Amino acid sequence: ESDLDRALKLVDAALEQVPEHPYFHETRAQILLKQTNYKDAIIHFERSLRAEAIRQQVHEGLSEAYAALGQSALAEEHKQFAARYREQAANPAEP
Repeated sequence: ESDLDRALKLVDAALEQVPEHPYFHETRAQILLKQTNYKDAIIHFERSLRAEAIRQQVHEGLSEAYAALGQSALAEEHKQFAARYREQAANPAEP
């Protein structure tokens, strides 16, 4: 059993306890992405988008997954979203 398989089991157990937790979905998506299971990774990335703090990395993951599936327009769209969140993080609005 690989480290990724073990990690997937752990995050699945966490999701059984808290099924809609966006951070757990993002973690599961990252594991699936590393396992080249792009379609399932996209599903879990999308479920994690409501967590504002991780939207940049979620959009980066979505971009990578869509690119791997040959969906370059969607990949570019999510790349642009990620860049926008990265820019906002670097230059937070002043109160």
